[in-house]
Amino acid sequence: MTTTDRTKPGTMRTAAVTAVALGLPLGAVTFALQLTPFGLVANSPAFWALWGFAAGAVVAVPVAGVLTAMATEAFGLLAWYAISWATGNFEWSAGGVLALGWGVGAVLAGTVFGLAGVWWRTQARRPRLEIATALPAAVFACASVYYFVVLDYVGTGVYNAVVALLLLTFLPRTGQARVRAAGAVVPIIVVGLLGGAAFVAFLNAVAMS
Repeated sequence: MTTTDRTKPGTMRTAAVTAVALGLPLGAVTFALQLTPFGLVANSPAFWALWGFAAGAVVAVPVAGVLTAMATEAFGLLAWYAISWATGNFEWSAGGVLALGWGVGAVLAGTVFGLAGVWWRTQARRPRLEIATALPAAVFACASVYYFVVLDYVGTGVYNAVVALLLLTFLPRTGQARVRAAGAVVPIIVVGLLGGAAFVAFLNAVAMS
């Protein structure tokens, strides 16, 4: 039996445990926070993307990390919907068709942020490391722009901006890496805003179908 064969079962066990351990609390925390004035903090793609990043970082194997991140997002959705049904608040979910739209978002988020988590944990070669380190900060920066400009929610916009700065400060492991990641944030924000607008349009189209 090769080393790869010996380590693969351990990786799969870690992936399964991680997906459940992160995904179920993700759905529960999101639902609980929606009952408070901090609902927009959790009901945000940036918040959910960070859990996918964490899943990839825990598993730290590219394919398994991506699948774990996807499963984490999926378990989060299942937990949220289960609690919503159980508490009689299913109207929040706007029906099963929209749930499929969020499922597509979970797959995309798991792919992008799960892989980013793996690259960050394993300290991948440039430019992958810079991209991976900048992604979590950039998604919160995108959320900040959305809340400031589109919704005019100053408090939530400030929260997302602060989280973006904290991630950009603490995720890089050296000062030089911090500078390179900061340089990667701006183009990622531009791509993220365009992608976010496309995803919102997709959700609206799904909701109307």
